[in-house]
Amino acid sequence: MKERKDTDMNLTLDHIVHFIKDNPSKAVDELQRQGFKAVVGGSHEQWGSYNSLLYLHSSYIEFLAVEEESIAARSNNPLISQLVSDLSDGEGIGQLCFRTDAIEELSKSFQTKGFEPLPIFNGSRKRKDGVTIHWKMLFLKNTGDVPFPFFIQWEQDDECRYAEFKEQGLLDEKLLETKVDSLYFAVENKQVPTEAWAKLFNVAVEIDSNEARIRVGELNIIFKEPSEGNTLVADTLSNRRECPFAVKLHPPLNNGELHLFGSFYC
Repeated sequence: MKERKDTDMNLTLDHIVHFIKDNPSKAVDELQRQGFKAVVGGSHEQWGSYNSLLYLHSSYIEFLAVEEESIAARSNNPLISQLVSDLSDGEGIGQLCFRTDAIEELSKSFQTKGFEPLPIFNGSRKRKDGVTIHWKMLFLKNTGDVPFPFFIQWEQDDECRYAEFKEQGLLDEKLLETKVDSLYFAVENKQVPTEAWAKLFNVAVEIDSNEARIRVGELNIIFKEPSEGNTLVADTLSNRRECPFAVKLHPPLNNGELHLFGSFYC
């Protein structure tokens, strides 16, 4: 079944956020054991969080954890509030973020569609080398059990950022052509989040027996219901909640499926 036409929004996947309980350096160590190069990111001092990063072709995986509980607990950043809340149910992929170069206009566009954008956040992080990087973040008020993605505008353009990453030795040469192909969500009712997200992005919907999917830019977003023979979705719903649980990469990882901190990469 098809609904709506292809997207009219110029958005690119920026990163996927994976919530973990331990120091983010543990993710760096685990990925190194698996043959991949991840790097320690730094601290978000105003939010009480810190991260590590696995860079891909034009996006990255962020492993995000609480560094200062007292600061994180009272943060007004929706991502940090979700981090604190979700970790009580366990680790795993929690969010995704799209990149834009016109965040104020994007906020107005969502508002005209009937969504409620929150005030734009100014963000910063001190890197390991002492340099502070800056960005803007846009969140939407959630109306369902699956939080909407958020949006980011970086201070630097993509070309400058990735040139700097290369100079600093942050990139894994094996992953320079690797992209996120699909992000899978476990949901109770596939139509509820799919319809809301399709309206948000103005994209087509494809529905099969146990899943529904949309495509935003080059990313497939797939909402899967529990089904006979698929215990992974049911287990995710039982142990965590309606949330992302798996990432499909292209080309796929050479060592097959990788289970990391409650979620799967392949």
